[in-house]
Amino acid sequence: METSNPRIPILLTNSVFNPKNWLMNLPLITGRLLMIVFLALLSYGLTASIAAKSTLGILLAIISLAATIVFLYLLPKLHEPPADKI
Repeated sequence: METSNPRIPILLTNSVFNPKNWLMNLPLITGRLLMIVFLALLSYGLTASIAAKSTLGILLAIISLAATIVFLYLLPKLHEPPADKI
């Protein structure tokens, strides 16, 4: 009798909690955690600015959010090998 084997959740949890891969995943986990903390602080600043009706605070929070999105968009391109220009 064949049982179903849910491979995807096992692969996701295995890569995070496997002691052999823990040190290899540490920079990835740290980067994602820092990104979540930064975006949480940014959203807190935006909501606090909206609550205080501060136009400058709202503007600065939106500019910071846009800069973060551009940075996260360009980050994978940093690790790509340079293309040869002819």
